Amino acid sequence: MGASDSQPEKKIVLLGKTGDGKSSVGNTILKQQVFKSKASPESVTAECVSGDRKVHGKKISVIDTPGLFDTGLDEESIKSEIIRSVIESSPGPDMFTIVLKVGRYTGQEIDVTRRETRRIEKDCAQKTSG
Repeated sequence: MGASDSQPEKKIVLLGKTGDGKSSVGNTILKQQVFKSKASPESVTAECVSGDRKVHGKKISVIDTPGLFDTGLDEESIKSEIIRSVIESSPGPDMFTIVLKVGRYTGQEIDVTRRETRRIEKDCAQKTSG
């Protein structure tokens, strides 16, 4: 049994604001066009979508989530979808990746990103530890 046989699938959940490029990042990680992506301030991803591929014999799964502060979804729907992505990737994701667009960020944007990250961590921990 080789080292690669003992390592399970890796699961990555993509988080970020609407229009910042989560779907494009997912496509880049998977090296294939799995997620619908377009340059737009309006959301393309309304619910969590996953894709996977094998790299050196190991499966990598990427879960694309709706954007935080989505223009077309209420906050509860977004939160529910993100929590669902964590539950469906049981025993849990190996990595949360926050996708940010290139550019300057205001102090307010940084604070909001930190606050939302903490809130999601807390919500996910509560949903998966019960």
